[in-house]
Amino acid sequence: MPRTPNASRRCTRTTPRPAADRQPHAARRSHPVPSHPIPPPSTQQWAEELERRLGSPWDEESPLSLARGARLDEEERFPQEAIQSLHALGLPEFYIPTEYGGRFESYEQLLLLARLLARRDLTVTVSSSTLAWSTLTWLGGTDAQKRRQAAFLRAGHSPCLAYSEEAHGADLLSGATTARRVAGGYRITGEKWPINRATRGEGYMVLARTDPLGGPRGLSLFMLDKAQLEPGTHAPLPRVPTVGVRGCDISGVRFTDCLARDDDRLGPEGGGLELALKALHITRALCSGLALGAADTGLRTTLNLARGRRLYGDTVFAIPSVSRACADSFLDGLVADAVAQTVLRGVHVAPERFAAWSAIAKYFVPSLSERAFQRLTAVQGARFYMRDRHDWGAFQRFYRDNLLIGIFDGSAPVNLHSLGLQLRALCQGTLKGTGVPDLDARLENLFTLSQRVPPLDPQRLDLVARGPDEVFLGLPDAVQRLEGQVGHLDESHRGVLLALARCLIKEQGAHAQAVLQLATRAGRAFATSPELFDLARRYAVLFSAASCLHLWVRNARTQGGFFEAGAWLILALSRLLREAGSLDAPEPPPGLYDSLTSELVRRHDARQLFSLQPLQVA
Repeated sequence: MPRTPNASRRCTRTTPRPAADRQPHAARRSHPVPSHPIPPPSTQQWAEELERRLGSPWDEESPLSLARGARLDEEERFPQEAIQSLHALGLPEFYIPTEYGGRFESYEQLLLLARLLARRDLTVTVSSSTLAWSTLTWLGGTDAQKRRQAAFLRAGHSPCLAYSEEAHGADLLSGATTARRVAGGYRITGEKWPINRATRGEGYMVLARTDPLGGPRGLSLFMLDKAQLEPGTHAPLPRVPTVGVRGCDISGVRFTDCLARDDDRLGPEGGGLELALKALHITRALCSGLALGAADTGLRTTLNLARGRRLYGDTVFAIPSVSRACADSFLDGLVADAVAQTVLRGVHVAPERFAAWSAIAKYFVPSLSERAFQRLTAVQGARFYMRDRHDWGAFQRFYRDNLLIGIFDGSAPVNLHSLGLQLRALCQGTLKGTGVPDLDARLENLFTLSQRVPPLDPQRLDLVARGPDEVFLGLPDAVQRLEGQVGHLDESHRGVLLALARCLIKEQGAHAQAVLQLATRAGRAFATSPELFDLARRYAVLFSAASCLHLWVRNARTQGGFFEAGAWLILALSRLLREAGSLDAPEPPPGLYDSLTSELVRRHDARQLFSLQPLQVA
């Protein structure tokens, strides 16, 4: 229903809502975020309860509403009220492991948490995401340091990550910040920039050179509490104006003989780079949640417009090209969800492969989100470019802010390069077909969504992936399972799905051979070969297709409904195989997009997440 104009917001609704949203506003209004934490039931239950307590993004009185986000964005103001509301709700507890009294059990949980927050406001989500840097302590800290970290987070404090420097960027080995050994600790001197929450955060995770000669074993990590530091030894650098996430505190810090005690150092002296990279592998994969949440709102607000606006005697959504664009964006989201869940469950199930898998997630999920936004701009039309129309200009803001996700914690080229360097070992192991004696158990735990993943074993994490890739090694088993599960499908659908699955095995084998041939041909120049980027991209696409297939064969019967019907899987495999360069992938049968579009409309009306597992949202 139309909203009352407000000059301070300059944001009004121009189109009616679809059926599910055309309720009296008071009936849809949620209570403000309460000061008591949410209870600890199953993942689905706590997520839906969190949604309820966060309130609808379309409720202007919610601290995380689209309206407030638009206003703060125009003012380039830090979202302090929203951050405090999340802390009152118990957000820090999700970053504290259960053995230290918190609620963190798996990174799959944090993926969903990031997704639910990001669909409301990326500035808030990016600002609060620095809590994830406590991962450094959980991976490399002593018991005393972990207890200290838990108390720090519970006090409502957040660390910032002080890695990069203006002159050296992400080239951590070239960093000029030093930590000079003194009695009882170290004296840190140097500048870190640009840093998220460097000024407003209450602590620093600092990477500094402890060996004057530098090198991979010349860096160490320190966890610093600002309240414990000597006055005058650390000072904020000016805030950097940014194109998007305008309210974020993107600034820096200057250290001048800042004392870090011995018990502030995480891990052994010289072990900082290894710990920093292992944590970065985890946090870059968690960026998938930001992209998924942003894309959900981009699609949802586009549907609000397309289904509520009438042109040429019908809704805009009735135009075939419009409904197809929305359905394609829905499909991209389902594929991205499959990749993200596989990877974030994978850090627990197969941490030996996580260095490669996290690079896939960081490259492919944001790229799918960007593609969906770009496609939907044609549906939005002129409104795509307006800052204060239709849902408070949410689409242009989320589209703009979403572009940042593909940049921080490693851009697409950085992650493709990282993946490319690991391809030879992965493909050699997969072609041999051995090396994972518990393969079936791993696949069952990795892809059966109703199964809890085991606790993370940091000792199994590595800087590079070694051995065969379980996701590809398990493809023959997945096809065999598929053959026994497709009897309920229409005959034409059944045949195409089986053909696509077999084509996937063929393409994966051909790709692995191409990698090894390049390695033989290029020799020492393998790592710098221009072909390596395309091979890495194809690996990521084939990994995504394999993840979709594995998830379907191990969850179809329990999920039922749209998931089990398989239209989305056929369309996803067909699209991904074509993106991987396959010339043999069969075309999907006609009518599958009707099923996809119908489910999209149903989810929109029912206010459910556009995800593989429907989840009720506010």
